Amino acid sequence: MAINTFRPGALGVAQSAVLSPGAPPAAGVVPPTRHPMDHPPRPHGAVTIIGDRCKECEFCVHYCPKDVLEISPTYNTRGYRPARVKEGKKDDCIACRFCQDVCPEFAIFVEETGK
Repeated sequence: MAINTFRPGALGVAQSAVLSPGAPPAAGVVPPTRHPMDHPPRPHGAVTIIGDRCKECEFCVHYCPKDVLEISPTYNTRGYRPARVKEGKKDDCIACRFCQDVCPEFAIFVEETGK
């Protein structure tokens, strides 16, 4: 029974030219091409914030991957500045629900809009 071992030059000229990153491809050899993966469309979301529950911890603001949320300049009834959706960023939410998951006061809810 033979044991497979790697031998330099065992791949042949055409294959080694394609596999070598700096070498030009040999004549008649077509280098392999890569095609981008088909990404399924990401759903959009609508963020609902219950302002009186918010304690201004800013977890939702820091964990939002699309930078959709910010802290409001106004205060709620408990003396905290609640989170809010930034101007013009309403349609940027991708419904990942990170903000909903990290909120310790359950003040944020995300619904998929299906866009």
